[in-house]
Amino acid sequence: MSKKTLPNIVVVGSGSAGTSAAYQLAQKLDATKYNLVVINPRPYTIFYPATARAVVSDRDNLREQIFIPIEDFLRGKGRFVLGKVTRVEPNQKEGGGTVTVSNGDTIPYHTILLSPGVIWDNPIRFPDGATSGLDAYLSVYREAIKNAEKIVLVGAGAVGLELAGEIRDVYPDKQITLVQGSNLPLNDFYPNKYRTAVLKSFQKRKIEFVLDEYVDDIPALDEDIKDVRTRSGKSITADLVISTRGQRPNTELISDSFGADALTSSGHVKVESTLQLPGHKDIFVMGDVIDWKEQKQAFKAGNHAAVVVANVLALINGQKNLKRYSGSPEFLFVTNGKNGGVTYLNFFGGIVLGDWVTRMAKSKTLIVPTARGALGL
Repeated sequence: MSKKTLPNIVVVGSGSAGTSAAYQLAQKLDATKYNLVVINPRPYTIFYPATARAVVSDRDNLREQIFIPIEDFLRGKGRFVLGKVTRVEPNQKEGGGTVTVSNGDTIPYHTILLSPGVIWDNPIRFPDGATSGLDAYLSVYREAIKNAEKIVLVGAGAVGLELAGEIRDVYPDKQITLVQGSNLPLNDFYPNKYRTAVLKSFQKRKIEFVLDEYVDDIPALDEDIKDVRTRSGKSITADLVISTRGQRPNTELISDSFGADALTSSGHVKVESTLQLPGHKDIFVMGDVIDWKEQKQAFKAGNHAAVVVANVLALINGQKNLKRYSGSPEFLFVTNGKNGGVTYLNFFGGIVLGDWVTRMAKSKTLIVPTARGALGL
């Protein structure tokens, strides 16, 4: 049988889960029996935990380290298709189906792994398309941050906090303010003792907080402003405002292909414990889009991928017993620049650790060598 007529194992999306799954399948699939096809709207995958540093400056040459060409980790063991999947059409009688890609391709699949990811607010909502768009995007943000004196970040979750810490490292004299809609940074999954420790860590570096306030209108990066107003009418001095609000699941493809009933009220995708889409044994879903009671983090997406890959291999080898995802441990490393931060471990009622542990675990390298090593790089 020629390669063109072999059945396709298709991975849609090359975020944390899709990239991990594609790399594992590239190593484990029998290339004489199956093709591996990876479809993504960018020619590279992104290691998101390191992106705040890359947005601020070119320190540590992160541009070359964390935006990884998909072809680099496939190493010729799979076909990459640049484009956005707009529809999945299952063949209910025979199994498998087809996907429609924005470039006009229609690609048949034997088994499909859906990892559409999330939609971020700026500044880590990187553009689709060629790598040149990424370089232009990073340049715009770096110049805007460099030229501003009074910066307001709207949203004090992990993205906003870590961006603030990176800005403070590079620009020690800029005025930085974080606006948060609750009385402490982060969300209320985390205990107040941890959230309070995070608040104090950033305040020590002269990063200000405006709590229990919302900013609804975010000025453009190049807009000439003198202040920004909160929902309650409070004025905050600023010449640059950046949205760092949370993510939302990117589930348009799922709802268009399988109907609104495939989603929960929060917009996440319903899955079986095997991470199969209910009613579709040859369709798996993984990553931040799935409906699972856990905080959304890159390492958990990797855990999803491990379960999905094991189950895909089991199915194509005629095995019936599939692995079940039982959740991942909860911990969080919030970096505060390159040399500090605050860590939370969800053990023994919650353990809070400071600068030294966070620096060694994440802040210093942002785990980039580990992430690249996991892809054989």
